[in-house]
Amino acid sequence: VLAAYDLLNLKFAPAHRIILRDMWHKNFVIAVCCRGFGKSFLFATVAVLSALLYPGYRVGLIAPTYRQSKHIFLEIEKMYQKSPIFQAACEKKPTRGSDSCYVKFKGAPGSWIEALPLGDGTKIRGSRFYTILVDEFAFMPAKVFSTVIKPMAVVSRDPMENVERIKQQERLIAKGLLDPREIDEESTNKILAASTGFFKFNHMWDKMKEYWKRMDAGDTRYAVHQIPYWDLPKGFLDLTNIEEAKSTMSAIEFQMEYESLMVDDS
Repeated sequence: VLAAYDLLNLKFAPAHRIILRDMWHKNFVIAVCCRGFGKSFLFATVAVLSALLYPGYRVGLIAPTYRQSKHIFLEIEKMYQKSPIFQAACEKKPTRGSDSCYVKFKGAPGSWIEALPLGDGTKIRGSRFYTILVDEFAFMPAKVFSTVIKPMAVVSRDPMENVERIKQQERLIAKGLLDPREIDEESTNKILAASTGFFKFNHMWDKMKEYWKRMDAGDTRYAVHQIPYWDLPKGFLDLTNIEEAKSTMSAIEFQMEYESLMVDDS
């Protein structure tokens, strides 16, 4: 939060700060957010900070449609305009293309942020990222997520260095020179997902239950958030429009869109 304030001139509501901290320190996060919360803004913050602070880092922005991926990229472009430090760290301005949008950072190797079209997954198969930001997770086909998106995060930032580190630790443990409990586990790659609420027959609900089960077992790598409109500070959202939506939408639609609930089908 402080880095975003100092480097990118960004300010956050309390709910943003809580989720940003979890997305930074944990490996698997699902955030179910109300309309107007700012999922794209939060994802853009994670992407830019990761690329700024970790040399050679790769971040992928994935959504069910290319238009949604570009919406996150638009937030990155806004941050670029506001932050001289961000501008100085890049080789050139953020670039939009017909099949991808990207930001290339200075360095050898330089960090890289890329927004990709999902389609059926065939065109982006083989891409590799250390952090994958998945928007509108509930609307992404479950099979594409498991067979195309998840494998993107399997490679370590420096695979052979990681192999040598583990071998060295094993040698020290075998000689009695290192206590296994003293080893700090290397942070694995991240898959961070966000969406509005949806029906419980969806794969996102299954994934949320899986994460809750792991959290209850004490696994600190997982987090799930559900943020309704009333968790945002006064003035953040237009309450008049929310009341209008409540009077015109069905109760189930309003619960999903503004209360961030996963609801039973009826």
